[in-house]
Amino acid sequence: PTAAPTTTTAPPLPEEFRPVPGGEAVAVYLGVVEYDHVDGNPADGFVDAIAAAEAMGYFVGSGDLACDQGGQEALGLPADGYYWAASVLFGTIDDANLFAAAFPEEIVGIAEVKTYCLD
Repeated sequence: PTAAPTTTTAPPLPEEFRPVPGGEAVAVYLGVVEYDHVDGNPADGFVDAIAAAEAMGYFVGSGDLACDQGGQEALGLPADGYYWAASVLFGTIDDANLFAAAFPEEIVGIAEVKTYCLD
């Protein structure tokens, strides 16, 4: 007799989170670059990561990392630097970790943040 093959099903991907100004979220950072090391569009350095997240059905926000209060510190970046970041936001750390585990590219980090600059 032979054993029936076993299959494992990956857990469903979490829903992305729609932030509100001053609200709390968990950011999965796909790319971060210091402003003064960029010629052209700051997000050009991580277009593959952005495309991968979008292919998974997620909206990727990009902009000044200072708009995610707490992000710069959580990523261990110097407080006096100016950074551009691309991220996907989630409502819980568990959702962020689930996304990060399924994401095909390397991530920069995960941080609990307060979101601003949303308009």
